[in-house]
Amino acid sequence: MRTLQLRYMIRSSFTFLFIALILISVGCTKMADKPSADSKTNTDTASAIRISAGGIDASEPAIAADAVGNVFVVYVEHSGKAADVFVQKLDAAGKPAGEKVRVNPAAGEAKAWKGDPPTIAIAKDNTIYIGWTRKLADEKAKGNDLVLSASRDGGRTFGDPAKVNDDTKPASHGMHSLAVTEYGWIYVAWLDERNIAVQTHDMEKMGAAMAHHEDTEPNSEVFYSYSTDGGKTFRKNAKIASDVCPCCKTTLLIADKGTIYAAWRQVLKGDHRHIAVARSTAMSTGGDTVFSEGVIVSDDNWQINACPVSGAALSANGNTLDVVWYTAGAAGQAGMYFARSADGGKTFGPRLLVSNEATSGTPVLLEQGSKAVAVFADVSGGLLTAKWEGDPATKISQSKIPDANLPASVISNGKVITAFVRNSDGKNAVWITISD
Repeated sequence: MRTLQLRYMIRSSFTFLFIALILISVGCTKMADKPSADSKTNTDTASAIRISAGGIDASEPAIAADAVGNVFVVYVEHSGKAADVFVQKLDAAGKPAGEKVRVNPAAGEAKAWKGDPPTIAIAKDNTIYIGWTRKLADEKAKGNDLVLSASRDGGRTFGDPAKVNDDTKPASHGMHSLAVTEYGWIYVAWLDERNIAVQTHDMEKMGAAMAHHEDTEPNSEVFYSYSTDGGKTFRKNAKIASDVCPCCKTTLLIADKGTIYAAWRQVLKGDHRHIAVARSTAMSTGGDTVFSEGVIVSDDNWQINACPVSGAALSANGNTLDVVWYTAGAAGQAGMYFARSADGGKTFGPRLLVSNEATSGTPVLLEQGSKAVAVFADVSGGLLTAKWEGDPATKISQSKIPDANLPASVISNGKVITAFVRNSDGKNAVWITISD
């Protein structure tokens, strides 16, 4: 079983090499997809507001807004091998309101890395739910537990966390996603390795330049569970898919009439890695939630024996499901792509290129009135925000947040609020910007 420190070394090294290869391939690959309409890219002039304190290594942001416009940013503070999950409430101007609140009861017990941030969702009754990964009680054990903490007083205090995964032997549970239905049922999905035989590694011998490969980290599985009692207990864990990319984030979306969508990156024959989507409607009929078999969104012909640390983003309206994801497959140029299903995720239309300036990472996809908003990492080390109506072929605008990574965005009071990580004075720090 690998440690998260090892994951960080492997994936950080791979990300550096991976981006370099993408930059080369973008210049050499003939474009095979029709690009979206040309639109000028403007540097985002909105003032960035720092959320985390100076002198602290802070990263892995997540963000959510309640029904009355309160915004909450969750992030992780790192100190050596110790980590803590904090939540910060923002006022109407996007500035910190009150003191940050630690979510984990015991100091230093969180376990996180940059590809797997905490998750946050706010229920209709304004209960704030935060998912995070916790160290095992046995310091020698390899793995972690996935837990959920709840605040019923506006983020001022959090109760004891509830364990989500129900396996008892040490294993890894991560790349998690969280969603709450209008009825208050809480859904969690994650990558699970309880059934995966993994190797231990000598970090010193491997060296910092080693990239992630399947002989050192085999494919994972997607599991899920849900709570019907406000996050106090969780149902028996169930599996959605096997042979899943082991460090690409899962996604959950609650759509109309109780439909639940889950997305992940599937590993197909020959090490092709493509985004898959499954759905469930059992919750709306009162039965147990069971997901359908996964459907591949697009045949990107991305054959790679390594993990791009890149999930998908989902948005739904009625029976229409939109998916945005990154790929560097041989089916076209590397970039961020969009595809739409008109039948609730059963089939998908042809993909459209959102941006060939994108790089590997998990994007954000939001609805801002009649417009779609996608936020994602670009090859220059910043973030791009693209907006369109209908589909990316009718792109309205594109703006840039320089020197930023790991985006987490939400719409509040008609504004796009994006939390991100920026290096400040030699340490990572969490910032936000607010834009129309």
